[in-house]
Amino acid sequence: MKQILTVVAATALTLSSCGSKNNSQSADTVNDTIAEAEVVYSLLGKWNIENIVVNDAVSVRPDSIDAYFDFKNDSAYVVATGCNSIQGGYALVGDSIKWGNSLKTTMLCPDNMAVEDILTQVLPNVVVVDFENDTVARLNTSVPNQYIVLSKEQSKQ
Repeated sequence: MKQILTVVAATALTLSSCGSKNNSQSADTVNDTIAEAEVVYSLLGKWNIENIVVNDAVSVRPDSIDAYFDFKNDSAYVVATGCNSIQGGYALVGDSIKWGNSLKTTMLCPDNMAVEDILTQVLPNVVVVDFENDTVARLNTSVPNQYIVLSKEQSKQ
């Protein structure tokens, strides 16, 4: 999925409003561009893990624990699994994501290991981020039918 910055479309719309009689044709072209433009969302912030799917038969929902991704900036992340944490670097270019080196704590937590085990199996395979909207993202892997669903934590006011 190619992402087109809405700023470009807005700038084109503004520029097309300046000029002479040919504005109606230019405005139509810009309106078509705006209709085709996709909204660009950001991974920055805290995203709760809603579901981790390995295949059609294996998945886990971390309902009883606080499991989340926290994308600190454009290059660093932390994942909390309710027991251990993973932290490292990432690079997001368009909808493609590449993971850098990471560190993981290794405490034994009998009640929370299922989420962590599946997450560490799926996370290295994640290569694409698909945003459903500004509050739901899906981390798709290079393995068919394997993905992680995230929901953006709403800021408290």
